Amino acid sequence: MPSRELPQRDPFVGPPAAYTGAAADVVEQFADAVRAWADEPTKSSRCRGGESPGTGRANGGVA
Repeated sequence: MPSRELPQRDPFVGPPAAYTGAAADVVEQFADAVRAWADEPTKSSRCRGGESPGTGRANGGVA
């Protein structure tokens, strides 16, 4: 098939859309989920002993 028979695309599709941010209700749902997660008690790791210094929130460390 010669190239002149192939569909041609328009190289100019217009300016990019301006980002307006997430909707307020989505941001509030995310904030509520983060607050709920932060209020959960920390758990020790199943892979390490209780005396092992862990890293991160799951091991009782400071994130």
